Amino acid sequence: MALDPALLKPILDAGETPATTLLTSGVHVFVDADGSEVERPIWVIATDRRCWVAAADTEHAWHEAWGSPTEVELLKGWTRDGLRVGTWHLPLRAGSRPAAATLVERFASVGDGGERVVGSVPLGKPRGDRARGALGIPDWVAPELPAEADERWLFGFETAATHPFNHRNGTVVREPLLLLLSDQRLVLAARAEWGELFVEPADSFAWTSRRTGRDTLQLNRRSLPGPLISGDELATLDRLYASKTRWETAAAVALERGDPKRALLIWDEALYLGRPGAFLADVAQLLLATDQASSAVSALAAHLVAHPDTELDHGQAHWRAHNQPLRKAANRASLDWSRVGAALRDRLAALDDATPPAGLAWPPSGISEVWACALTQAGSDKAADAWRACSASWREASRNEEANAALKLAVSLDASGRDHWQLAEWAWTDGNPEGASAHWTEALGVDPLIQDWIALPPAAVRQVVALATGESRSRLYALLLALVPEDRDARDAWAHLLEHELDDPKRAAEVLETGAELDDARGSEDLRFPRWIDIGRLYALADDQEQAREALHQAIRGDFLHPEAYRQALDCPGVDLPPALATWWTHLWTVLTPEVDTAHSPLVTQFDEDELDALHPGGVGWLDNVRTRVDTKDPPERTTLIRGLERMSAEEWPREHAVLTRVCAALDLAVPETRIYRGDAAWGLSAWPVSPPVLLIGVEHLRDGPRQLDDEALAIAMAIELVHLKCAHPLLAFDSSLVGTSTSVYAAFGEYAGTAENVVDLLTLVPGVDQIAKLQTVLRLSRKVFTARSTLDKATSVATPVIGWFGTGSEDDSGIGREGLKGAALQFRLHADRVGLLLVGDLRAAIAAILRASTTSLEQVKTFEEDGAVALLGRASLSPDEGLRISALLEFAAQWPLNGHSKR
Repeated sequence: MALDPALLKPILDAGETPATTLLTSGVHVFVDADGSEVERPIWVIATDRRCWVAAADTEHAWHEAWGSPTEVELLKGWTRDGLRVGTWHLPLRAGSRPAAATLVERFASVGDGGERVVGSVPLGKPRGDRARGALGIPDWVAPELPAEADERWLFGFETAATHPFNHRNGTVVREPLLLLLSDQRLVLAARAEWGELFVEPADSFAWTSRRTGRDTLQLNRRSLPGPLISGDELATLDRLYASKTRWETAAAVALERGDPKRALLIWDEALYLGRPGAFLADVAQLLLATDQASSAVSALAAHLVAHPDTELDHGQAHWRAHNQPLRKAANRASLDWSRVGAALRDRLAALDDATPPAGLAWPPSGISEVWACALTQAGSDKAADAWRACSASWREASRNEEANAALKLAVSLDASGRDHWQLAEWAWTDGNPEGASAHWTEALGVDPLIQDWIALPPAAVRQVVALATGESRSRLYALLLALVPEDRDARDAWAHLLEHELDDPKRAAEVLETGAELDDARGSEDLRFPRWIDIGRLYALADDQEQAREALHQAIRGDFLHPEAYRQALDCPGVDLPPALATWWTHLWTVLTPEVDTAHSPLVTQFDEDELDALHPGGVGWLDNVRTRVDTKDPPERTTLIRGLERMSAEEWPREHAVLTRVCAALDLAVPETRIYRGDAAWGLSAWPVSPPVLLIGVEHLRDGPRQLDDEALAIAMAIELVHLKCAHPLLAFDSSLVGTSTSVYAAFGEYAGTAENVVDLLTLVPGVDQIAKLQTVLRLSRKVFTARSTLDKATSVATPVIGWFGTGSEDDSGIGREGLKGAALQFRLHADRVGLLLVGDLRAAIAAILRASTTSLEQVKTFEEDGAVALLGRASLSPDEGLRISALLEFAAQWPLNGHSKR
């Protein structure tokens, strides 16, 4: 059998020639750097000088040699033979006794006593020791494991892995691998029963925690299973290994594991050896747990002096988490502080005595109080905040005297105006107004801009403001406006205080105005006008007429469907309303109610194209945008439209012709040819962009009957249709054929005007039950989106369907669908309605014209004439089309003239 060259290499290198070889049944295990094992057989090789035992493969080699023939001996047994070579007693394979005898005989004849090659390099002498508080360190480590003289072993445990030792009988013995941590290093070690050691320093350490199965360690290139008894050994080792102060961490681990005696041993030895570490914080924690609070303050103060960057919240939280377990552990261990080590005892004796805080019982009883006392003794700039925290906690626990004393301690350390405010508030709450005044005076002298006072009751605030003078008072007012509370009752109380007791109505108005804007931003569904009427009254009282009128406008705009808003605005004391505005609001009020109508007059007598564009609900340029996105329909042939229809001549219809002429003059439009149609459904008006244009009027509007229009209503109806021509509104007819009878022509026109037969009832989408409030909500949502030029994907909740129905689809759309066309048609109608209203100046006539020309709402005319627009709009039977259209016109009217046309 050819031998592996690796076996022969040391023999040949020694200048010897192999004479006899023997393969035994003994094995030798090699261990790779990653911990993997390779097992190889042991050979005996006799040369002319020595007898060798060796094992090898391509990666590994091991050998020993003896030169004296007396050290090679055949061992005969009953069941198995062996061969002794020096200190090795190797078992022989079955049937190899003759070969072994021959090897022994030949070596005895040629061996010349060559030099021995045996053993391994010693590891060194053990000089380190086991720390007295060490955990998991076996007894043999300190006396046998090599270490530095000042090194101390702190922590260790068995892994689930083993290390192989090659026994001299040719077998392999496996012993547990231990992880051993000193204050200087981490090693992997194992020990055979005959004293042989394996030691491998760990250059790196990591571990992986697993939910199932054993945790895994990574050391150097090894991957090892974790501890046999899994607990927190790995986490503890990780914590200790990463710590820069292992003694301190080891003591902390001992405390957390409920072993305070071991922590005392570690502290004492660490102090004796001069090891670095912030021990005193943990010592103080244990002192407090054993009811030595005064000593705990001293120890913690010394720690804080040495470590001023201590994280206070974390430290106190750690104490709270472990205080009770430490108490129980100390009681179980019968901890005796008089018997602690000399080094720790000397360190504690050298601490400064704790100083009792003024006004508080001593010694302190709680963790927060101990920390506050220690911070104070250490001269920390965080001491005042610590006493503030104690104060707040005690106040919450109704320990009022202690809370006051703690906050006064904070004031003595850090003269903060906020503390004086708090003391004043507590004094006021406890029925001590004199004490409150004293603290408020102090606070104003320190910092008049403390914000806590905003939550005080009005009576207390009155006292605060009364104490403030000069610049302090002015700054307090400014702060008041910046911190208007969200609670409406609190705002009302502030306003009452400012108006009646501090004689400052303008400040009161500003408080209420800021609050009203907050409510509007939150989307409050409450009526807005009472707040704004009161704001107007206060501004008038402060002789600010411009702001007063603006507040009344806000009241009208916010609740344009509520008659009471108009009545209170008209009656608001002290507000100087321009006569034209007072007349207009009075007119709107009478339209909403059963009151007798008042005088009215045109609001605008002439329009140009820019002014017409500005009146569109979608804003300037909206119509141009829509015009590029819709597929317009060509109108029917002119001959089809007028076939068989009577011409409305000036001679036969002088009243109607005069109204038409007046309207066309205002719009700078040539008087179009006008035709009257009769027959079924002979009502409604429609203007058609044919050449030349033609205006169709149903005869029922011109003769006695329920659909007859007076001069003002007829002027508005004509203006509405002529605006479509003037502004070139796209023709949006949905029917493919427009032929034959006047009925079919008008039906198509009705689609164009936006009167759809199957309209989704938007009002059902709006929360609440009040129809008037719903209508106002719909119009507000739509106006907001028009103003912001938003798209559908930016609207949410109720706004989305409302906005979509009003025709404000995404500008990225290439076209508008059928529902969008209805929305666009309604927009054109709202545009025209506004122009008609401004031209005539009679809202009552405008609503009458809408109802009398409606396909669905004629029966509502009586309700409107007898009970007013509020009763009309409140009816569920009113078409959503007509309800939204009339509401939109009322909203527009309520905004005039402040946000209206340039010609007023």
